[in-house]
Amino acid sequence: MEVRRILPSEIAESAHLYVGGDPETARTEFLRLSHEHKWNPMCQVVARDGALRGILLYFPLADGSWLCDQPRLGAKADPALLAALLTGVRDAARGAGVGLVRYHAEGGAGDLETPLKRADWSCPASLVRLHRTASIPLPPSPPSLLSWEERPPARPGDLIEIVRATQEGSSDVPELEPRSYTTLDFFLPHSPRGDARWAVAIRASVPIGCLLVNLHHDDPHAEIRYMGIVPSARGRGLGLHLVRRAVEIAREAGVPEVRLAVDRRNVAALKTYQAAGFREYGGFDLWIARQ
Repeated sequence: MEVRRILPSEIAESAHLYVGGDPETARTEFLRLSHEHKWNPMCQVVARDGALRGILLYFPLADGSWLCDQPRLGAKADPALLAALLTGVRDAARGAGVGLVRYHAEGGAGDLETPLKRADWSCPASLVRLHRTASIPLPPSPPSLLSWEERPPARPGDLIEIVRATQEGSSDVPELEPRSYTTLDFFLPHSPRGDARWAVAIRASVPIGCLLVNLHHDDPHAEIRYMGIVPSARGRGLGLHLVRRAVEIAREAGVPEVRLAVDRRNVAALKTYQAAGFREYGGFDLWIARQ
């Protein structure tokens, strides 16, 4: 068995493993998707007896980590081939000085759980996906004395420091701390037809929370990509006001739905979203490989 990294220019030649179909049609489709979504993937492939058997794409993120896509095999699931692919990505990350690789297992790892463990990955958290209709008003809540500052993503100003402050003591996947962002590109939509709206919550002239809503136009919806409150302002019901602003942004943009994902262990956030009318529609397990 051979595991190797291939160049981005070569990935399309293995596209039939990724998107299915005959090789030429798959190559055309993969190139179209890459151009449409501005993908910049790296890739590990696994071969046996001289024939290509599997492919695993992974994407460098702005926070310095890598995010893996679903491993694809040309034939039925083979735990040894899957483990080889996952080990290959982990070893490539180590060689590149990347400290963290992630994989989001939608609906659970299933047949991948054994290969992931065999490749020395761990699963620290399970996240739940929630959604609500944007047009339905939120329940009334007490006055908050909050004001809002909208921040263009191209000129984030002190947003990085505000994000860091709101992440202190966070219950959302604390295993990924510390997060030393030098750019906020990590939070923004990958699709060229998406855009982002940052909003900072101000009370008594002091930033006490922030909110990022990504607007997706291919599949029209708003995504609460980030929401946080500084530790000194938590436990006072302010989260509901941030959610209210997110729903208002979605409604103003004319998208029909608001979605998000949150750590199942973050009970306070879950209660806030449920009080705001969000309902569960799926989830994923977060698997990580650390160096």
